[in-house]
Amino acid sequence: MRWARFGWLALMAIAPAGCATTPPILPPGPLEVRIDVVQRDWHTDICLDPRDLTGKLASVAADFPGARFLCFGFGERQYMLEKDHSTAAMLRSLLPSRAVLLVTPLPGPPAEVVVRTQGEVDIETVHVSRPGAANLSDVTWRSIQTNPDGTAARLGPGADPASMFYAASGTYNAMTTCNTWTATALRSAGLPINDGVVFVDEVMSQVRKVARQQAAAGL
Repeated sequence: MRWARFGWLALMAIAPAGCATTPPILPPGPLEVRIDVVQRDWHTDICLDPRDLTGKLASVAADFPGARFLCFGFGERQYMLEKDHSTAAMLRSLLPSRAVLLVTPLPGPPAEVVVRTQGEVDIETVHVSRPGAANLSDVTWRSIQTNPDGTAARLGPGADPASMFYAASGTYNAMTTCNTWTATALRSAGLPINDGVVFVDEVMSQVRKVARQQAAAGL
């Protein structure tokens, strides 16, 4: 994605910086729900135990029986679904285009099962309250297009045949990337994450800070 990163840098020079959304006001509660944030090269996913998914998003968890964790990743639809990784496709992804959400089931915690030979991988673990996790479930569900019967719109399996692409309701562009989506999802869970981000380092540096603070507090 090197060409796309150069394109983002060019657009960032003329586009206004993103603004963080207001974090939700959540009822207090113990931070007992685990979220793993996975970085692979320029991309980020968020991974949760499917038993911690609530509301309509739980119907997506039902598509992956036996999964120990489910990882959610936002992306540009043509680039990810059609596997068109040409320079032209990378440049097209800088313009507003259709998006996709890839859901990947894992048989165990990401640190144990993510293949570490496919580029740089960093995994950070943070914790949120159950109301925060419920809010994250709602935000994630709203990221998925639905069929007329209200079910999630599946587009087909990913590179891992156990994974599934779902049509995303939002658009992908140079200022709304997978990392923007990840930061917004984490912020919706009540974490102090600024979601006015574009690049992977911008979100992962914040997640590492939260993970260190929570570890120091004994979580």
